[in-house]
Amino acid sequence: QTPAYAMLRSLVGSEMCIRDRFFMILPLIHSEEITDHDMAYYLLNKYLREHEGYVKIKKFWQDHTKAIRQFHRYPHRNKILGRESTEEELAFLNGPNSSW
Repeated sequence: QTPAYAMLRSLVGSEMCIRDRFFMILPLIHSEEITDHDMAYYLLNKYLREHEGYVKIKKFWQDHTKAIRQFHRYPHRNKILGRESTEEELAFLNGPNSSW
């Protein structure tokens, strides 16, 4: 466990309201590191089960994680980051569930 994860777990597990917990966890799901996604799901399931949007949040995050598992990056970011898109990424971007 990295120091950043330890700090995040400590903060999220504190007396923080559920809205603030969600805000603190949200950057993890936008990372291109799968380990950050794994931590996001752990924290989601541990601290946000009572969130009124839990089911929708989890589905939305699963769509994000699918892209990371498939491409090891977010294809949406390729252009702005000067990365070349593969044909598979372009097909993904033109398909359903690709624009969040």
